[in-house]
Amino acid sequence: MARYAEAADHAVEADRRFFQRHPERNYLIRVLSRAERAQIEALKGSTLNLTSDAPVAFSAIKQLAPGVRLRFVAFGPVEAVGENLSEVEARAVWEGLADVHPTVREREVMLKQAMCQPGGPLHQGGAA
Repeated sequence: MARYAEAADHAVEADRRFFQRHPERNYLIRVLSRAERAQIEALKGSTLNLTSDAPVAFSAIKQLAPGVRLRFVAFGPVEAVGENLSEVEARAVWEGLADVHPTVREREVMLKQAMCQPGGPLHQGGAA
């Protein structure tokens, strides 16, 4: 697992740079990096089960505040992935996935609550 960590960190850093370059954006859908995929497969103990209906593993990312992002892995068609998606399209993908996976919404609520704690980016009225 450790051997993939540095390479996977590069993907997370690329996400940070994406949101830095596009401050008006809060959603990003991108193909998993090889390192991220290898980490997931190592945790599962098997390869990802891609199908003809869902041939791509991707990361759906929502920025809740600058530097605070929630991500989850999903599977779908190639058309659902890429920096070329507009904010509206990326948000629609995120919302559609979150509707199917309620734990995503639960994690978002927990993270927002944590962000409101002292020292958090939303403490004392910071904007999300």
